[in-house]
Amino acid sequence: MAANPARKAGQTAPVERVERRAWHAFRRAFADWTPAATFTRPAFLALVAEYLGKALAPYEQDALTVAYDTVGPFAEATTCLAFEHALRVRGRGLHVAVYTHYLKVFHLSAAQALHRKDAPR
Repeated sequence: MAANPARKAGQTAPVERVERRAWHAFRRAFADWTPAATFTRPAFLALVAEYLGKALAPYEQDALTVAYDTVGPFAEATTCLAFEHALRVRGRGLHVAVYTHYLKVFHLSAAQALHRKDAPR
């Protein structure tokens, strides 16, 4: 692979930096998937409202509460990673069920990875 003359010695390509950040976020979400006692349902709802950039409607709070009580409780790191990914891929303004789906998938993947022998460490 030829060296890029525009890049300084020791400087990584933008794609490599993005991949590295994604890998560290992935590892952080899997390593810290266990919910902390301080990350309660009200804290979870406040974090989701912050990510969505609006006050949650009553039906949105109800849908998130059902997800938190049935699939969760969720870890803060996993919640952040799932919402960042969902917002990056799908954008804002969608029904809360779309974002909840991403959160459930991230949470269940993290839980499943802990029980496999090839889980990231």
